[in-house]
Amino acid sequence: MNKKLPIEKIISLTHVVAGHLGITLPDDAAMAAKMNMQNPYPLVVKSNYYTLWIDRYYIAYSHDDEHEIHYVYLTQHHIKEESESYLDAKGISMLPGHIEQQFRCARENMEKNERKYWVLERQSAGDLSAS
Repeated sequence: MNKKLPIEKIISLTHVVAGHLGITLPDDAAMAAKMNMQNPYPLVVKSNYYTLWIDRYYIAYSHDDEHEIHYVYLTQHHIKEESESYLDAKGISMLPGHIEQQFRCARENMEKNERKYWVLERQSAGDLSAS
């Protein structure tokens, strides 16, 4: 079972998302080198209105006037890592509701499709749905 998308597919998906958001990306070789690092950290790219996070375990964006993060690619690895980072001292999750909802949808889709990653697929112009 695949744990994450190949880097080439992550980059391809990043181009689609960046195109919709009007974000200019670094060249593909630079993005691939970043994701191939031993201990990578997310590549953060900003435009006038959006911030885009690119990582081998997730792709997410946020409108600069909003506090919500929108995921378009998630892995079990990132869900686990992020969920653990939001635990308080008593072990109670402090994960924001909008993120928790996306994680739940992604987990259900991963189970259904027997994969350890999830991608938000574009159905038609301007319309995104989970798959």
